[in-house]
Amino acid sequence: MRSGFFLAVPSIFSWSKILKYLMRDPHEIAYRVEKRRIRRGFLIDGVKVLCEITYHPRLKNLSVAILNNVVCSDSIRAQLTDFISDWFDLDQDLSTFYEMAQTDPILHSVVKKQAGLRLVGIPDLFEALVWEIVGQEITVNFALSLKNSFIQKFGQTIQYQDKTYWIFPDPETVAQADKETLLGLKLTNHKAEYLLDISQKLARGEMTKEHYCQFDNFEDAEKDMTKIRGIGPWTANCILMRCIKQGDAFPMNDVGLLNGIKTLEKSDQKPSKEKMLQLKKRWGNWCSYAVFYIWNNFY
Repeated sequence: MRSGFFLAVPSIFSWSKILKYLMRDPHEIAYRVEKRRIRRGFLIDGVKVLCEITYHPRLKNLSVAILNNVVCSDSIRAQLTDFISDWFDLDQDLSTFYEMAQTDPILHSVVKKQAGLRLVGIPDLFEALVWEIVGQEITVNFALSLKNSFIQKFGQTIQYQDKTYWIFPDPETVAQADKETLLGLKLTNHKAEYLLDISQKLARGEMTKEHYCQFDNFEDAEKDMTKIRGIGPWTANCILMRCIKQGDAFPMNDVGLLNGIKTLEKSDQKPSKEKMLQLKKRWGNWCSYAVFYIWNNFY
């Protein structure tokens, strides 16, 4: 018999929009979308857990079922609850963002098109760091391919109904690798060094998500995070957006964001630095949602 639990969802919520975002890469292996359900593997307290997340529109909740033969202990339930709530940003009330966006000349059409989309995060700091570092200065498709190779090299698996589900690697495992192994995954020399260094820092407890969550604003968090080798302003802002959920994070030099604003404004030129600073001030603590919605508007 399956064990599991339920999670309530907020009033502004679209499972279809979330699934569309998660299905942008058909080769994704960190999770699997099957028949409007999400399956993902976890390693919790040393136990491999395969969970399935299903949305029930009438009940306005998510059911979280454990598919493999594992008892849903209090610890497993608590950690899955924290991860899924963070993953889909379930605790965030978007009503103020929607009120602001309705009269914003850039966001009003975007919010209408993306209505109900949550800021799909990357709750695990190591996974967020790997994804953003791997994705530096390359196409999204190539980055996704590299990430899958990374997971297959260092991750663990769960076998269920003749299918293989992958668990994202832990930093302790990667910290024990050598650079040649990472280079074999087609990572650049610099990215291999960055990932090894970050893995070792996380394994030693020198970097934690809790540390970055303590900052009151993104400027201070960004300044602290960019002290780490391999993390520049763009990488830091993306991590602060999707992992730390810093509302005023704003990767203002992101090419996709600049092109998106240019298109939405029907302009011949990308917005200037001055314009971007104005938008940052205008959107305030909703910058991260504004950025995420603009990115997804053009998928």
